[in-house]
Amino acid sequence: MLFEESATLTKIGSMVWYNLIGSIVMSVEFGIYILASTITLHLLCQKGLQKPRVIILFTTQLILILVSIWQFTTVNGNLLAQLCDVLVNPELEMLLNQTLEDRLTLSSARNKIWSEVSVWPGNIKFLIADSIVAYRAWTLWRHHAFVQWLLAFFGMSNAVINIVDGFYSSGIAKAPSSGSLRLLSQSFFLMVSLALNILATALIVYKTWTHANATRHLVVESPSTSSKSSPSLNLLVFLVESGTSFFILQVLSANIVADASVMALGFYPTSVTIVAHFMLDRGI
Repeated sequence: MLFEESATLTKIGSMVWYNLIGSIVMSVEFGIYILASTITLHLLCQKGLQKPRVIILFTTQLILILVSIWQFTTVNGNLLAQLCDVLVNPELEMLLNQTLEDRLTLSSARNKIWSEVSVWPGNIKFLIADSIVAYRAWTLWRHHAFVQWLLAFFGMSNAVINIVDGFYSSGIAKAPSSGSLRLLSQSFFLMVSLALNILATALIVYKTWTHANATRHLVVESPSTSSKSSPSLNLLVFLVESGTSFFILQVLSANIVADASVMALGFYPTSVTIVAHFMLDRGI
């Protein structure tokens, strides 16, 4: 065995090990998410699919399930396809007399479609989660036109940038030739998404603070009520905590860009859907 082939085998082994660990983590997340999504759909079906709000929640959750299946299939399909091409694919017998590096290069070119298609599930999840982020703040500031217009502007701008990034990353549109411009175009989408979440969460934090101060004097100090908060305050606190969690996932996706972190993005819209279900039950 040549020294170059030994180095290539080491490279392939490291790649397989990294992708295998990521695939295992993502598979566990996928299983948990499918279970949580099934429970969510069951809760929504119990209310009946007559009201527009329930139909929107049901449709959104169904889309998230399909997108998660899409991501799970493409990521694992890409890994299996490249392993078969490099190591056991009989169609590449013509390269048996060439180096493993050649087989690896050809395999990457043959399976490029897997990587291109796998871009869209993450972008779609970001788009849905960002829309929920903007909408939850938009409803709390319904009597402030400037804030609503600001959120609407950021939300629509983010949607356009998200779609454009998907076209560039998937190869449908030609990306900028300059490496720095290409990196900027890919990171700009995450920066705008992060800015939208920070703005929306900050607005909800302010609403939570003002609501807590406004209702503090209404709390009757007694052993049974002193430790309890109002349902509306609990809802606001949940929105702040969930927005912070989504912020952490965005940072992980921007820095690690791992499939596992992208798969976890679906939990945020699902958790909001479950809370919305109980809000509808209570008529909030």
